Amino acid sequence: MSSSDALPEKVAVVIIGGGVWGTSTAYHLGLRGYTDVLLLEKNEIASGSTTKSSGFLSHLSISREGLDLAGYSWSIYEQFHATGDIELHLLPTLIPVREGDPAVIKEIAKGIPHLQREAGCAVVSTYLDNPEKVLAYIPDLKAHAIAHLGNLEGALYCPDDAWVEPSLLAMSYVKHARKAGIDIRTGIEVTGIVVENNRVSAVETTAGTVRCECVVNAAGVWAPRIGHMVGLKIPVIPIVRGALKIRTLETKQYTLPHYLDEIENMTERAGLSIRDDIDGYVAEHREIILKGDALDPDNIDENYTYDDVERLANKLDEFMPDFGEFEIMDGYNAVSDIVPDGGHIVDRVEHPEGMIICAGGCGEGISTSAGIGLLASQLVIDGRILFVKNPSLWSYSRSRFPGI
Repeated sequence: MSSSDALPEKVAVVIIGGGVWGTSTAYHLGLRGYTDVLLLEKNEIASGSTTKSSGFLSHLSISREGLDLAGYSWSIYEQFHATGDIELHLLPTLIPVREGDPAVIKEIAKGIPHLQREAGCAVVSTYLDNPEKVLAYIPDLKAHAIAHLGNLEGALYCPDDAWVEPSLLAMSYVKHARKAGIDIRTGIEVTGIVVENNRVSAVETTAGTVRCECVVNAAGVWAPRIGHMVGLKIPVIPIVRGALKIRTLETKQYTLPHYLDEIENMTERAGLSIRDDIDGYVAEHREIILKGDALDPDNIDENYTYDDVERLANKLDEFMPDFGEFEIMDGYNAVSDIVPDGGHIVDRVEHPEGMIICAGGCGEGISTSAGIGLLASQLVIDGRILFVKNPSLWSYSRSRFPGI
């Protein structure tokens, strides 16, 4: 169905947002034959933070429920890979632990492999407790004299992670959702939500009004705007992060893992995040610039600057001083969404009834997308999350944020 066709007068569910979380929700509803659904995206599919993601897919989590959900997500990604919808570029993950880091960082890194074994995970990571073991597991680092990795104490190593082209993953969800009969429209912006007797009753858009019984707010960094339409204050904070695509001036020498200093927000230092790519490397800006409510997600400068390049060069000098000179192939800044405690929000609200929040990617939006779509679809169809035994105690519950 074309986006230019008239909208239906009424559907059971409207999903707002065409990123990986919204499209995954549509896909999972379709899997269960629940197809009286309309997904609305104001621009194009995956045109927001999804397309500007590094596409990192991980088996890692710090909770048993998270590991179960990661296992489920990987079953979907491997299925899409087998059918040719996406390509999984296998790439190990290496998360460094440095001298002087808070003890909790080391405890988490050492504890994850035990948790994975207890959960019976198909993929189990390894904690490498000294720099020599790190170099042994990543021989290219040693072979090409990147042996000096800063004040490294150890690292968590996950051998079977991967990266994916994010827009292709979103389009895979769309492809299968549409096959199931779900209506997905682009270029249509939601301008208001009608509430009658404390229940969602309609969605107003630039293409007309659609009556509905349920709204899934999967608008990413725009989720607070949608929430505001029904009096909800959703604690999603817009942030700016970006990436530089680089290549060494000499012939490519290093096959790097995903060197992911993801835990830098728990320390006073700024880490390095860099991974191998098809032609060169992708280095993310790990110094997240918090803008809060002052940031307009529709009006940010997406161009990288000389300061971004200089910051990356300084990080490479500190953590991989023999990396070599490099040139910039491409780069960008993008807006993304986090919540204050670094978790996600996937939950129903009582005021108004029929409203479901699906927000707060926190840098894991691509990796968690299959699982998030499963949970959101269960909220729609079953009225509660079934996959997680105690969702009220877990990080997806809205109850940890008073006022929602």
